[in-house]
Amino acid sequence: MPKRSNEFQRLVAMLTQMSSGDATVRESVELSEIVSGEPREVDVVAVGKVAGHGTIVGIECRDWKRKQDVQWVEQADNKFRDLGANVKVLVSSSGFTKGAL
Repeated sequence: MPKRSNEFQRLVAMLTQMSSGDATVRESVELSEIVSGEPREVDVVAVGKVAGHGTIVGIECRDWKRKQDVQWVEQADNKFRDLGANVKVLVSSSGFTKGAL
């Protein structure tokens, strides 16, 4: 899968790196699904330790004109669950609908 990125995603990665201490932050990372082993692209991934435990933070970014709805939140939750992300973050440049919040 080709690596994909955009300005908004790069901004989120930069801000994540600035606030993540010693964590490693990368854009457009392929992680393997736990069950199938199939690769899935995640916009930004931060890997580090919290309280001595290895932690994976998955961040999905959307730079769309309209607010993001509950359907995107549910899709991302399922994706992150399949990938074993410890912390799940969704970032939208346009905000979220009431149902998504």
